[in-house]
Amino acid sequence: MKKEILIIASLILASCSNNNKVHEILLNQNDLEGWETTCIECWSVKDGVLTGRNSIDKVEDVLYTKKKDYCNFLLDLDFKMGVGKRVDSGIFLKSYNEQIQIGYSLSMKKDMTGFVYLDKPLHGYPVANEFSTSSLKRNDWNNLKIEVINNRYTIWLNGMEIMSYKSTTGVHNGAIGLQMHQNRTMEIKYKNIKVTEL
Repeated sequence: MKKEILIIASLILASCSNNNKVHEILLNQNDLEGWETTCIECWSVKDGVLTGRNSIDKVEDVLYTKKKDYCNFLLDLDFKMGVGKRVDSGIFLKSYNEQIQIGYSLSMKKDMTGFVYLDKPLHGYPVANEFSTSSLKRNDWNNLKIEVINNRYTIWLNGMEIMSYKSTTGVHNGAIGLQMHQNRTMEIKYKNIKVTEL
């Protein structure tokens, strides 16, 4: 029985591995090729910069990659928070339930950029400290790196390691998503979005 379990575990890890470390640019210069959304008016691309703005009715939207089988990877991107004192965005990692926060958290009543937020069934931030706000540039471009290895998430903001967290609720593989939170008047910009599969 133990031998069978080890074989199954090895197969799962092998299905995630990629010895070639494929480097993929996720954002082109002028359109949303490679992405999908239910709110096309929420997102636009110009000169390699992706801009997210709330729709008139302020519904939530997530811009997902069409590729749905990311497993182990390093995501590297730049973001800049625009209008709105309570910009609330984030990066979904393989499912809607696992998010790296960008911007203001209504539940924590402060900026939680760079921290893991878990939706169902846990609801909340399992780890929190002050490193994020100390390295965040409020009115300029910021660099965010997220390494995902077998549901361990390590996050760097502008070169500073914010946290490392082992999820117990993450899924094996899935899409990468960019969130536009509901009931906000806000704008956020992304550029240089690239992923390296590990």
